[in-house]
Amino acid sequence: MALVALVVIFFLPAAGPAGAGPKDPPAVKAQKAAAIKVLEQEIRMLRAQETMGLKTLDARYNFITRYLAPHEVHQQMEAVALVLHNVHETLTIGNFDYGGNRKAALASVEVAEHHVRNALRINTFEERALAAKQLQVAHVDLNKAVEYSLKKYGLGTGKETGEAETRATANRQLADSDQKIEFTYFLLTAVNHEITDFQVEKRNLLAQRELDKKVMRQQVALQIKQLEGQIKALRK
Repeated sequence: MALVALVVIFFLPAAGPAGAGPKDPPAVKAQKAAAIKVLEQEIRMLRAQETMGLKTLDARYNFITRYLAPHEVHQQMEAVALVLHNVHETLTIGNFDYGGNRKAALASVEVAEHHVRNALRINTFEERALAAKQLQVAHVDLNKAVEYSLKKYGLGTGKETGEAETRATANRQLADSDQKIEFTYFLLTAVNHEITDFQVEKRNLLAQRELDKKVMRQQVALQIKQLEGQIKALRK
């Protein structure tokens, strides 16, 4: 999860007698109030990102633990191969703006599909590891293109027509596909060894999920604490 950067705000000394709180000149008070609003918004964004990040972790680990069995891993690899093929087609539709990230995404998606299909034919840990590596690259490159497109065009409301409808539909498809690619990468990473007891494996994975969530909460709490410290200093 990408967490927002901390906002650090510096003020030039105000003209006239120095003072804190009520003694500040009106212009300085207004400047501080505006800065506090920015910092409070940063805190709200961090909390929203934390909530989304925790939900994503739950979804990812649920996906992994659900498809641990060898035949289910094979089925998910078949599914993601088709997803990669469709992503490649979607990225070539229209003259849409992906912020200069389309070429890299097209290339890495094509390579990832090649390696996934190889791993389907040659079922070894080595081939699956190669497929997982390329899925990660495809996810990173595709995510850059999708993030840019979402910021510029959004997911749409379902009421668009013409090119706007095509763009919104493409964004929704690409966002869903990107998560599928990412989750399959984590699945292949999780099964990169021989599993003798699937129940024990699931318990270990769920324990790791809780550790990941704990780390995420701690990171967000630290950033919020630093922002709150800046707010406190501004209110003096």
